[in-house]
Amino acid sequence: MIYIFLSFITGITIVINMMLNGKLAQTEGKINGVIINYLMATISSILLCIIMIKSLPSYASIKSIPLFYLLGGIIGVLTTYIFNIIVPKVPAVYIV
Repeated sequence: MIYIFLSFITGITIVINMMLNGKLAQTEGKINGVIINYLMATISSILLCIIMIKSLPSYASIKSIPLFYLLGGIIGVLTTYIFNIIVPKVPAVYIV
C-alpha cells in the first residue's frame, strides 16, 4: 500500500516540478533555468548524502562505473531543457 501512495506522490511532484521549472525558465531563461535547477539538485543531493550515508564513494568505485550509466545525468539535463521549452506552450499546464 505504501508503494501505491509513494507512486501517487511521485506523480504529483513530477507535474509540480515541470511547472516550477517552466516558470523559472520564463523568468530566468531556458539555460539559466536548467543551471539553477541542477545547482539546487546538487545542493539537495549533497545534504541528503550527509544525512543518509556514512561515507562517500571512493574514486576507484566511481571510476569503475560503466560510462553509459553516467548518461543519466546528461539525459536529465536535456529533458529539463526540453521541458522548459515545451511546458509553457502546453495548454494543460497554462498555470505556469
